[in-house]
Amino acid sequence: MIKLNTKKAQQGVYAIEFSLMMFFVAMLLVFSEQLVVQISLKGQLDRLSFSLVSLLRERAQLYDSNETVSSSDADAIYTIAKHSLKRTFDTYQDKNLGVYIEGMTFDENNNNAPHVTHFTRGQYSCRPNKTISGYQDLSVVTSWSRKAPLYRVTLCYKGVNFYGYNYGGDYSAIDSSSFSIGR
Repeated sequence: MIKLNTKKAQQGVYAIEFSLMMFFVAMLLVFSEQLVVQISLKGQLDRLSFSLVSLLRERAQLYDSNETVSSSDADAIYTIAKHSLKRTFDTYQDKNLGVYIEGMTFDENNNNAPHVTHFTRGQYSCRPNKTISGYQDLSVVTSWSRKAPLYRVTLCYKGVNFYGYNYGGDYSAIDSSSFSIGR
């Protein structure tokens, strides 16, 4: 009868099991890191899009401006977004930012179809699935018996893709959209 030293035979099995387990732990850490970075960036974009749409809404009061969104308004919103992200996001790159600005105004009598304006800024493609025209029902009738304008700012940023590099796919696109009702 052949006697095997079971302790010596098991040493190789432990090394193989350990290396497999460390591989899965490393992949879990990579996935977790990407989630943390994306959640942080999503929070930044949420706060920034809300601030920008608030500026867009209040510009009529602050600057005695028209309710209709203009190209210069869109340029100003994009510039503010770009500079804000540069200050708060260490690895910010201009090529990864896209901004989509929309405004919907109504005529004085509320008879005609709404007037919709939209502007795209930035190098990264950014377009919401549903345009602001689909949200016309969100507008309210003011105390002056007219429909209030609607504004929306959508920010898109292409973040990190650690997990996608390892397993295929692109999990880097992060977007945030905020609405506001004008005065």
